[in-house]
Amino acid sequence: MDSFNVVDKEIQMSLKSNFSLNKSALLAVGLSIPACVFANVPNPAFNGYYGGLSAGVMRTESKISASATSTFENFYDDDNQLALAQNGVEVHKYTGTGALYLGFGHFINNSNFYLAGEIFGNWAHRKNTLSNWAYHQEPNDDEDTQSLSTYTSVRLNNGEMGVDIRPGFLIDTNTMVYARFGLAFNKAKTSTNSTFTFTDLRTVPFSTYNSSLIQSNRNTKTGTRIGLGLEHMITDTLAVTADYIYTYYGKAKTTGIGNTTSIVSGGEEGPSTVPFTNIDGLEAQSSGRISTQSAMLGIKYYFMPVC
Repeated sequence: MDSFNVVDKEIQMSLKSNFSLNKSALLAVGLSIPACVFANVPNPAFNGYYGGLSAGVMRTESKISASATSTFENFYDDDNQLALAQNGVEVHKYTGTGALYLGFGHFINNSNFYLAGEIFGNWAHRKNTLSNWAYHQEPNDDEDTQSLSTYTSVRLNNGEMGVDIRPGFLIDTNTMVYARFGLAFNKAKTSTNSTFTFTDLRTVPFSTYNSSLIQSNRNTKTGTRIGLGLEHMITDTLAVTADYIYTYYGKAKTTGIGNTTSIVSGGEEGPSTVPFTNIDGLEAQSSGRISTQSAMLGIKYYFMPVC
């Protein structure tokens, strides 16, 4: 009888011990399950910190306006003037572009609406140029000719940085559409090179005189970014993205108007002396409105999830 009681006690102790172990195991399993499962989050994989890279094609657009005027005199004609002007000429260029970014996003009140903020850096060759040329020849073809040309370039730094806000909406378990609103910080440089050329046809060989004016201006620009995008989760931590981004930088222009004055004399042809030619002045100015459009594909990695 005593032996039976001893065995019974051992069985009871064993059951109690196993029950305690089972409770500990269940508690451990419960703690290991992410709290997101119980938070009714649409897809917790989108919540938290992320980083990524993207690449694509950028179209740089500039609406360039440029004008130049040269006033000149010679022995036969007084107060002659040669001018050229172009207004709002659209020039564009396609180039490759790439971007790196870091951000944080979270669903709003566990709804399908999402909000993220990110910082980025990107690279692209952003430069547009415009050339213009004007030509004039005196009625008497054997006296002289004049020409005036300008070369204008508008460019941004290849690298820039900025910040974006991305409001989004989850359209199915793993796919989100979003908009983009942000600012890009860059520097713009506008340069104009103008050249007036006077050729005296009465000399042998012809005598040519040039007057040049080079202007440039550089200033900091804050571009406004807007865009649309699509993101799709392919694993619990990786997503692929597609973006269209438009950035407007405003107007960049040369500051003021420059002038040059020079007096040149011709050589001799036989017994007579070629008259002096007086180039009174050369004036030029330019401006450009700058914008870019980008189409990009990328990959994003989510780390440090937040529920």
